[in-house]
Amino acid sequence: MSKEEDTKARDRALALSNIKQFFETLSPKSLEHIASIYAAEAHFKDPFHSVQGLKAIRGVFEHMFNIQPHSRFGCYRDWE
Repeated sequence: MSKEEDTKARDRALALSNIKQFFETLSPKSLEHIASIYAAEAHFKDPFHSVQGLKAIRGVFEHMFNIQPHSRFGCYRDWE
């Protein structure tokens, strides 16, 4: 593996770790940091929603916490 490939692999591993931590600790308060995970014009889709943009994505999670205050996410395997 070249030095550049090694750097890219480490960057990817760090990014995935940050995403995992964000979702595993997701709470109404942590939604203020959603821009650290999603790009400004990101598209979010699940079985109930299809939205674009940070405001809309945050709205999906705010709604989730309003109707199910104890919602949480778990990552049960590491990504490579």
